[in-house]
Amino acid sequence: MYNTPRAATIIAKTDGVLWALDRTTFQHIVLRQAFLKRQLYENLLSSVPLLGSLSAYERTNLADALGSHTYEDGTCIIQEGEPGEEMYFIEEGCVVISTKNSKGEEIVLKQLHKNDYFGELALILHEPRKASARAVGRTKLAVLDVSSFERLMGPCIEIMQREMGRYRTQLLETLGPDDIRNNPSLAKFVEFEQ
Repeated sequence: MYNTPRAATIIAKTDGVLWALDRTTFQHIVLRQAFLKRQLYENLLSSVPLLGSLSAYERTNLADALGSHTYEDGTCIIQEGEPGEEMYFIEEGCVVISTKNSKGEEIVLKQLHKNDYFGELALILHEPRKASARAVGRTKLAVLDVSSFERLMGPCIEIMQREMGRYRTQLLETLGPDDIRNNPSLAKFVEFEQ
């Protein structure tokens, strides 16, 4: 398939029927699938306001770096306190972002839908996850790993850092000062004056 000599000889041990696929057809199928995936992810990324400053070339490179994962209803995608290794973009479905209050009760911070993203905070801050994320219904996510994030998202990191003020405000409004004081990870993030 790749215009190189065969690496092995295959000998049938029994009679059988074989199907053959010529190189041109194989390459056409593979290239078409890669093109469709790129197009799907470019459309997804172009709908994310945060990535509006990326050029078409940068968006294409980012689309090529994305992988895909599907999660069933109730599956934990990220766990508060764990290291952040990936950022996620929602292709289909819904994700609930939550944290625990001082009594250990789950507090829903927000519910995300198609074209929303999450997980970027841990990649920007190089700190453990500040919240958990759980799939609601069958959810398909485009996933960007940390090395690709750092290599490709350079133009957006400054914008993302500006968004952190909004995250802090949302946490204060949702949890309140007492719950934040009692959660060292959140208190450090909010830089709460004690």
